[in-house]
Formats: sequence, C-alpha cells, structure tokens
Amino acid sequence: MLCCNVEPYVGLGECSHGPICYKCSYKMRLISKNLACPICKVESKVLIIATEPKEFGTFNLEKMLSHRSYPGFMFESKHSMELF
Repeated sequence: MLCCNVEPYVGLGECSHGPICYKCSYKMRLISKNLACPICKVESKVLIIATEPKEFGTFNLEKMLSHRSYPGFMFESKHSMELF
C-alpha cells in the first residue's frame, strides 16, 4: 500500500506510471527489495527522483546524479539526493 501524501519529490520508473512519493519509492526499492511498479508490476532498473512527474524518456540520465549507496536511483537535484 502506498501513501497519499503530497511530497516535494516523486519517484518515476521506466514505465512512467505514478507519481509515487519519494518516501514510498525508497521503502519499496531499498527496504522491501521490490523493483516493480506498484501499478503495472513491471520491474524498473532505474527510478528517477524528480520534482514533478514527466515521461521517463524526457529525462537526460547522463545529467542526473547518482549515489553508490542508492543503486538504481537517479536524482534530478542534489537536494533530492540529500533527502535520502
């Protein structure tokens, strides 16, 4: 079950379903080890943490931030990465 909180960042998988709040995204991927979209159940190797929901393909992954402590997460900003 996912929360319905309004958060400053959202999690977006390769299927572009969502948005899912960044806290639930974290819990699903790192704590529960669940890489599947909660809507379509397709696994996503990459999850983008962004300020607003957009199509996954519109993000330039080469310009996004990553952190070795959070494999599979790509961050739109340094601030979004610091929240983790």
